[in-house]
Parts: sequence; C-alpha cells; structure tokens
Amino acid sequence: MRRALEYQDRGVDLLSRLTVRDPGRWDVPAVDALLGWAAWHRNQAEDPRYRTDAVIDDSRSRMAWRRWTGSSAGDRR
Repeated sequence: MRRALEYQDRGVDLLSRLTVRDPGRWDVPAVDALLGWAAWHRNQAEDPRYRTDAVIDDSRSRMAWRRWTGSSAGDRR
C-alpha cells in the first residue's frame, strides 16, 4: 500500500502500469474487481465490522470467525 501511495504522489497511474505489465488481463471487469477489493480493504482497516460477509459467506464451517467479527473500530489487534 505504501508503494502505491508513493506512486500516486509521483503522478504514476497504477492501472496504466498494470495494463503495460500484463496486456490483455486488465479488462473492465478485472479493473472493477481490483478497485472493489481495494475499497473493501480500506474500509476494513477503518472498521473491522465492514462487510464481513464478503469473507464469511460461503466459507468453511470450521473457520473461527467469531474472534474477527467481534472486533470493533479502534481495536488494536
């Protein structure tokens, strides 16, 4: 994340870098998925309760999500 912010500060367009690095891979749906994933991470960093369903739904029943879903904003874990 730090590197991405440094690139932005220098005016480097990260999506352009991706399309040059991996031509043909970054069509509109792939870019939308990447941006959605990044937004989810930013919101999770702010509030661990944000959209936990994105990870929990359709997950294995043995996963111990209660420790994670019990977190709140400001929790230092």
